[in-house]
Amino acid sequence: MSLKKVSVLATLVAAVSAANAATVSIDDASFENGWGSWVSSSASLTDNDAYDGDYAADISTSGSRFEQTVSVDANTSYTLTAQIMGSGVIGADVGAVEYSQSLTADMDDWIEVSVQIESGSETEITLFGAYNDDEGLVDYVTLESTGESTAGETEETVDEADDTTDDSEDSDDSTEACSAIDMSVVESTSSYDSIYEPGNTIDNVTTDESRWSSDENGAYITYSLADVYSLSSIDIFWYKGDSRSSYFDVSVSSDNSSWTDVISGGSSSGSSTGFEAFDLSDAEGEYVRITGYGNSANAWNSIIEVDVNGCLSDDNADDDEPEEDLPVTEEPVEDDSEEEDSGEEDSGTIGSGSTESNFTRGSLGDNDTVPTIACDTTVSSTSALEDAVSETMEAGTTICLANGEYTDLELQFGGVGSSSAPIKVAAETSGGVTIGGTVLVRMGGEYVQLQGFIFKDGLSDGDLIQTRLGSDPAEFCYNCRITEISVIDMDEDATDSNRWVHLYGEYNRVDHSYFSGKSNAGSLMTVSRELSDYVTDAAGSYGNYMTIDHNYFGDRPPADGKAYAESSDNEYEAIRIGTSETHESDSNSVVEYNYLEKIQGEAEVISNKSGNNTIRFNTIRDSYGSLTTRHGSSITIEGNVIIGDDHPYAGGIRIVDDGHSVFNNYIEGARYKDTTHHGGIVLMGSTVSATGSTSSGYQYLTNVMVANNTIVDSVNSLNVDGGSKSYNPDSVYLVNNLIQDGIGAVITQSDDGMPENSTIEGNIFFGQSYADSDTLADDSVYGITWWDAELEQDSQGLYRPTDSSSANLEVDAYSNSSFESIDDDMDGQSRSSVTLAGADEIATSAASIGLLNRYDVGPMTYTPEATEPHVAEVEIDNYDFDNGSTGWNLADAYISEDSTVVFSRGSSAYIDVAGGIISQEVSIEANTNYTLTAFVNGEATLGAEVDGIDYTTATSASDYELATVSFNSGSATSITVYGTAVGSAAAFDSFRLVSHETLY
Repeated sequence: MSLKKVSVLATLVAAVSAANAATVSIDDASFENGWGSWVSSSASLTDNDAYDGDYAADISTSGSRFEQTVSVDANTSYTLTAQIMGSGVIGADVGAVEYSQSLTADMDDWIEVSVQIESGSETEITLFGAYNDDEGLVDYVTLESTGESTAGETEETVDEADDTTDDSEDSDDSTEACSAIDMSVVESTSSYDSIYEPGNTIDNVTTDESRWSSDENGAYITYSLADVYSLSSIDIFWYKGDSRSSYFDVSVSSDNSSWTDVISGGSSSGSSTGFEAFDLSDAEGEYVRITGYGNSANAWNSIIEVDVNGCLSDDNADDDEPEEDLPVTEEPVEDDSEEEDSGEEDSGTIGSGSTESNFTRGSLGDNDTVPTIACDTTVSSTSALEDAVSETMEAGTTICLANGEYTDLELQFGGVGSSSAPIKVAAETSGGVTIGGTVLVRMGGEYVQLQGFIFKDGLSDGDLIQTRLGSDPAEFCYNCRITEISVIDMDEDATDSNRWVHLYGEYNRVDHSYFSGKSNAGSLMTVSRELSDYVTDAAGSYGNYMTIDHNYFGDRPPADGKAYAESSDNEYEAIRIGTSETHESDSNSVVEYNYLEKIQGEAEVISNKSGNNTIRFNTIRDSYGSLTTRHGSSITIEGNVIIGDDHPYAGGIRIVDDGHSVFNNYIEGARYKDTTHHGGIVLMGSTVSATGSTSSGYQYLTNVMVANNTIVDSVNSLNVDGGSKSYNPDSVYLVNNLIQDGIGAVITQSDDGMPENSTIEGNIFFGQSYADSDTLADDSVYGITWWDAELEQDSQGLYRPTDSSSANLEVDAYSNSSFESIDDDMDGQSRSSVTLAGADEIATSAASIGLLNRYDVGPMTYTPEATEPHVAEVEIDNYDFDNGSTGWNLADAYISEDSTVVFSRGSSAYIDVAGGIISQEVSIEANTNYTLTAFVNGEATLGAEVDGIDYTTATSASDYELATVSFNSGSATSITVYGTAVGSAAAFDSFRLVSHETLY
């Protein structure tokens, strides 16, 4: 694959990079020679999974480590890189300084991990790999110099800048003042280990021995900065920061008397081997206090080193600021944005399209309602709201914030309400209050509610909303409700991971809300079931009986401004239920009637990691990856509609672990072709046996019912051994499923045949070919009939059986006492004893469930304004050739309907002469990054011509593969996208052009 661009600058940059980069010799970097010069301690070599060659280093045992000393140049910057599968640490000891980077991931793919190193005065350093709390492998270790060290150059650079800006005193001052701040310890709790005193936290020594430790709950250290600063962040190096999470507050003061909490209920990551940065939101103060509340393993508060960063405060800054908390009275923001949008091309606005719902509002289930707001007290500023609430509010109290626009909110409230007299904090009218700036909401107690706020274009202080007031389960929320809120484009500039909604406690509900535009790491909504000092085993986990319903989730873009996520990207789900460490216990939670679109940050749209949950009646569109039962048993996945909308990495349902019921789901357009983990429905292989357990690998798949599902126009329609791992799926009840127009082989990963000890009956499959191995000959599996069901699209675009073809789809309704009976179809219409294969049965009664759109869900009393997505699709006329050659210029090419040529939906562009070309002119925006993709078969070139410059990528596959090319539009406002044959023939389908933030 190659990228061609005529650019002198690019050539010079490449030449300079090549000149500066030099590879350091590492003996046996891929572990092929029995450790070579590596020194191993408890680590071993394995030939089960190697990234390069036949062997990899296995660091799955506690205490495992391997190391090698190599020669380097002094005062030079280096990049250490290794491939890690699972969990591990790589690093280098440079004199007394350790540089390291850890990874915690599943044992399903190799991930490249890098760490930057400064050699300082050293000419020898020790490279190492080590255990990181779970099984892991390391392979292909490299060390490259990246040029002379930049350490110490900052001052010189600033001096040069000063020479050119002598007339700008403000600029000079800010440059000099914004930095790490010198500080001293002025006060601390009296109870601390005499060896590990507070002064150790500012001695610039990062060894374990130079730390502060106190086992007092609420132990603190107070630092003096010697002047008033605007504080941007605090960097804390936690003792054992890679094996436990520490709990803490950070407060600031101008007089060491009156304190303001900037971080309340903070928690370290539990996976860091160095400094962790925490945002201080430009709080002003001369004193900083850290207060500790123990950690996830014990009561100790232990810190190795602390840095506080900020700028000297400007005494006149407040004169120019608007009075805090007062409603903004300017013209509404939405009027300006509408004017800006006028005349722009269609970019796939989030929530755009039909303004009509598919179902009558209030008709989806018996919980499709929201409470009314009856304010007891209405305040007119966020500070007044903060003062009006408490953590011990009386039952039946409703405190409201007057309609308007506000900045900054730190809200902590709760109490003991009841079902008939809840405690509520609300907008005066739902949707009438918009809050930006820095926002934190914490709620705890019983029957406590949050309703009607819009949080937009601001920054979360850690997690935006948590249903807890502290880490003790007594401070969690029980029977609490978050309803009719909207969170839009918060945390745009955030670099840390967080959640917009973090659910603790039990019997809590998030409903009829709107979430769009989360671009930083951290699952958008998480049901927390972590272990802690209070919860020491999975059986005692909280985070149970949650309900997430009737919400809109949209615009969850890939990390770092990319067009498409990478396989290593993690923690970008829309919803996650539970954690891997407690997956063996039940959460008993429900996710239903939600509409999710453009959830494109990683391979899991909804990630299940606990037992006995129900995921039903949701619609997922234009998203990357799959609905996944990653950990946890006995999950019900019912009546979901998943449509890929030609997203090239769209998936369906991925099944891991045992006891699941998967039925009445409709899956259309799975496109994630080059993978063994995604497709229509994927039955995953496992890394442990039926009696084993793993928190990072794949649990054994057995006793799973997959029945009455419809899969249409999908790659990997039914994967019967996802990942081809150590153990095949077993005891699957594969009954009455319908697969139509499968792309490529309908049954994949079939080398070992169908799952053993399984019931297979009443299935009707049809596609381009039967299976991807000779193990399953055509039409060889009893219980699978190869027949074209001739489905037709309805008015909503769903493929359904017709009266003329339904007789050939008739099957006996399936009943198994181990699973829930299938009494209805995907529309909520009753099934008869002789039913139809697939999710749909022909009926005349009105549908009560089915395909949703954004107007079926979200707030009931207001409709949030549609927003522009981070990754926006550009219109290419007839991008999929479904309408023949319309919109395309063809030279020595034509539209083929030959089944041996077509990729999808009956027609593809075909070129049978070298040099033949298909092309189309497309309108774009200037100075914008774009990525063009298409599925291409044969020796061919996919390209975009931009102002006379060709950006291309070459393919030579004998089957369709996804081709990708990226570029910046420069001054161009139109381009030509094209495909051309290099060899004797080539075929193209599913062109897609998207704009995005960062060019890769």
